[in-house]
Amino acid sequence: MSFSVASLFSLSLDTKPHWGSLSPQEMIEHLIFSVKVSSGKIESKIVTPKEKINKAVSFVHSKKPMPKNLVVPFFKNPPPLVFSSIKESVSVLEKELLFFHVFFKKNPAKKTAHPVFGWLSYKEWCLLHEKHFRHHFEQFGLSLLF
Repeated sequence: MSFSVASLFSLSLDTKPHWGSLSPQEMIEHLIFSVKVSSGKIESKIVTPKEKINKAVSFVHSKKPMPKNLVVPFFKNPPPLVFSSIKESVSVLEKELLFFHVFFKKNPAKKTAHPVFGWLSYKEWCLLHEKHFRHHFEQFGLSLLF
């Protein structure tokens, strides 16, 4: 996973998404949350039944994009904003991404739980983050820079 989130700095509070209802800052804070889950800072309960995990993980490994207007039952309403601005949120996202990489460099065999995809390795999280970030960047007309 070697992409840049710098294009997020071009968003303003009034930037409208091409689909979905998240504001730019809600989207960035949503990405922060997902990165914190991946690095184990936030523990997640797996909600997918064990017999369906392999099929779910195959999606992570596929070239299929995340569908637009995806409704996730445990994420119906975004939580209140934590940070004071888009700029601050992007800076925190950059720090959390760095922490994620360092965490797995120090713990290469570690797996952390994703609510839908189960226990994921660093490589699987990288695949999922790229897919997830691309989805939200496209939502706001941004490109995921490599």
